[in-house]
Amino acid sequence: FTIIGLNYTLINRLQVYTINNISGSFGYSWKETDLKNWRVNPAFLTVTRVPDHLLSQALREKLASNDYLRNIFSNTIIYGENIAYEFKSRNKNTWGDFKTLKLGLEEAGAILKGVNYLYRQVSNGEISPIANYVRLEGDFRTYTNRKKYLWANRIMIGVGVPMGDNGSLPYIKQYSAGGSFSNRGWRARTLGPGRSISNTFKTGTAIIDRTGDLKFELNSEVRFNLLKLFSGAINIKGAAFADAGNIWLFYKDKDIPGGEFNTNYLYQDIALSSGLGLRLDFSFFVFRLDLGYPIKQPQILENNGWSFDELHWRKSGVWNIAIGYPF
Repeated sequence: FTIIGLNYTLINRLQVYTINNISGSFGYSWKETDLKNWRVNPAFLTVTRVPDHLLSQALREKLASNDYLRNIFSNTIIYGENIAYEFKSRNKNTWGDFKTLKLGLEEAGAILKGVNYLYRQVSNGEISPIANYVRLEGDFRTYTNRKKYLWANRIMIGVGVPMGDNGSLPYIKQYSAGGSFSNRGWRARTLGPGRSISNTFKTGTAIIDRTGDLKFELNSEVRFNLLKLFSGAINIKGAAFADAGNIWLFYKDKDIPGGEFNTNYLYQDIALSSGLGLRLDFSFFVFRLDLGYPIKQPQILENNGWSFDELHWRKSGVWNIAIGYPF
């Protein structure tokens, strides 16, 4: 069937910055079989505006001397196309082991740059600035279902390649790590990129989200039954989990040393956390509470980042509250 979408989002970091996004898309979605789904968007358009008068003075000063942040916090026009494929090893409502695979490919900028070239030939104007990139994503999950427990695993890889004059992906297309649905030993969007410890992501007393063009994540979680209440209407479950991964910049940046992807430092750059969780399963939604501890921190260069000696049962843990399972 045909899908026409229109969306508006507002990102507002109080007293730091505001980002407005207006997007529209046109595409098709169909089932190859009951277990295979496709979605193709031949065209999507996103217009991003970062009002200068809503930037804090501290951030404005930082942008003046930081090419990476100036590229992210800028007005952008994104026009491109994407395709997504999803495979499930069985129907959702049947019991047993389960696997899913999601693949996505997105390109932006090629067509709009061609239109911009023709526009310059017939006028003195120019369509600017144009985002130009290719982004590929893969997400593979397995669920081993037993009577008293379920073992869930996920591996996710995202690769964004900035093209042309773009030094990084647009802000809304970048990856982040940490938080309830990522590496739970870090707060949301505070991990990475790479092993960087730069103060680039600090402006005045505010913290700017850490983002990157590449992402690798590996998660494993055992979910087990604890108690059933009200004839099974509420199922209380426990969980033990481990999360690993990080984000990186595609290109080396002088303002964020150690933030780029480099195979020589891959082991150092992988962050690892582990912890325990509690789930209240009401069948129609799940309330989740997780406590994660960072046990391998990329920014600690000694001992390849292993930081057992810095762990404290009360001070080191990061609480995550969410609705729904992490994967």
